[in-house]
Amino acid sequence: MNTLEELKKKAEELNAGEEIDWNNSNQMKYYICYNYYDNKLIFEYSYGIKNLGQIYCLNENFLEIAKEKIGEERLIKLFKEEKDNE
Repeated sequence: MNTLEELKKKAEELNAGEEIDWNNSNQMKYYICYNYYDNKLIFEYSYGIKNLGQIYCLNENFLEIAKEKIGEERLIKLFKEEKDNE
């Protein structure tokens, strides 16, 4: 399984069947980003703005769990590959 698919599957697993509701301004949606300036992964959250191509998770520990289960280097490589394909 490739890294992107693993990340999607991990987000779904962590959501535990709870649907992301973009009309619910109280539901925080977390996503992982790569900071090129600091060369590290970070996480952000949104209440009602959805970015194209982003993987969202309802668990505030999404980044830490993804790094533990998938690997930080693999996640960084994923983001760098996405940037190269733009």
